Amino acid sequence: MKSLKIGEVSLRHFKESDAKPYFESFDEWAKKCMFFVPKNKQETKKKIREYLKEYKIPASKRKIDAFVIEFKGEFAGFMIARKIIYKHQARTTSLIKKEFRGKGIATKAHKILNPYIFKKYKLKRMDAGVRTYNKASVKMLEKSGYQLEGCLRKIICVDGKYYDNYIYSIIK
Repeated sequence: MKSLKIGEVSLRHFKESDAKPYFESFDEWAKKCMFFVPKNKQETKKKIREYLKEYKIPASKRKIDAFVIEFKGEFAGFMIARKIIYKHQARTTSLIKKEFRGKGIATKAHKILNPYIFKKYKLKRMDAGVRTYNKASVKMLEKSGYQLEGCLRKIICVDGKYYDNYIYSIIK
């Protein structure tokens, strides 16, 4: 896959050399917001190898399509289309590294990803879950064309505390 780009924001598939910046993306804020957080560099490398394997599977059978988000050529975060059901739906997840937040990078990345994923997997819908307290991600999803569908209460437990998720979707 060639790099997909809008201005200074681009998406590309992962490479093994992305392990270090990928691992560094998971700061304390991310650990509260994400379902998957690698515990160490070995787990990070294993996850990237899983992404690399998925790239070799035909689109009609693929379950994950993972991308690095670059801003001005630097690793700024990542975006994943997961739980892909060909000709039906997928779920998006994204994370922007702390030093790149608040610059509109995730919004642009979604605007790059959405048409690509809809076309490649012939989807009818994509959705995204976001913690109810994560106002920045809510705003980003809304700016990216997603609409609120509802709230999943107490969907995740982090350090003994339960959190709710909004579910947003975009329909084709």
